Amino acid sequence: MKNLIICFCCCLAFLLSFTAHAKPTGEILFFHPNNRGELLMTRIEDTSNVREIYRHRHKIQGITAHQKSPFVLFLANPQDRGLVQDIFLADMKRRNLSLRNLTKERFGFIMHFAISKNGDIVFTTNLKRAEKVFGIKVGIYFISQSELRRQDTPHATLLVEDGETPVWFPDGERIIYTKNNELFILTVPTGNKTLLPIHPVESAALSPDGAYIASPTIFGGKLVQIEIHSLETYEKLATTRPPIPIPFRDLKWSPDGKYLVYTGALDGNYHHVAIPFDKDNATLGVPVDILTEVQGKTVQKFVWASLVRFPVEPTEHLTTLWGKLKK
Repeated sequence: MKNLIICFCCCLAFLLSFTAHAKPTGEILFFHPNNRGELLMTRIEDTSNVREIYRHRHKIQGITAHQKSPFVLFLANPQDRGLVQDIFLADMKRRNLSLRNLTKERFGFIMHFAISKNGDIVFTTNLKRAEKVFGIKVGIYFISQSELRRQDTPHATLLVEDGETPVWFPDGERIIYTKNNELFILTVPTGNKTLLPIHPVESAALSPDGAYIASPTIFGGKLVQIEIHSLETYEKLATTRPPIPIPFRDLKWSPDGKYLVYTGALDGNYHHVAIPFDKDNATLGVPVDILTEVQGKTVQKFVWASLVRFPVEPTEHLTTLWGKLKK
């Protein structure tokens, strides 16, 4: 009888633990389903409480949040011109301040962007037709956090011509990116590049600890497979496929690295699927639908919000906190 009770308690503890970690948790930022100019926040595990964070006069096309500060970057079209998409910097703790346009229509249609733990930014512009219009090369550009502290427009440096989909490593010095369906690591301060023996790769989602990459296989615009590789051994560790090929939109990790989340569009709705990842055994679990609807609508795109809460600082300049990020 005693052994039976112990067995029951162990099973109950296991089930409770599994239930507690069955889906990702945390605060997320996302577009308003009906108004792309509104940025909203809620908890991914409970969307009953939705708060407006920012309202932009133009449609927001992309979001990324700095995980160590209240800063958020937007992609938006400043003049509703087809060839232009700029990066805007916002401070969630001082929303009365105007957004700062970091690129000011100098780079054409910016596609991908990311911010490091130090506050450095990389972004890509990859419309060939924009080269003639804006006189810039297509590729990956870099804006240092020291440039962001300047009051005038920050200077951007070309890092990799024709490079795409850059993602920062946790060390804040390296990025992983793709070029011609090959995967590279670039150490930004030194310019050293390493070609990885993982191919073909159209894009890569880097785990928060920098130990794994997840790469989607896209055929005809649809997601057909996701592979996870070790960045230590380059070994393929796991593979998963959606139930049916789905028009691909996004692939990301949860901040704790316990889930891989892909987003697809089907029949006018957006679907977000979280797949548990067991690092100890390098295995993927059973996929589960998340964020099925908010206020009766599906969410097009979301990112996890900052992991740190900063107090509001009564300052007139949007860039004051950047100098504190490396301390």
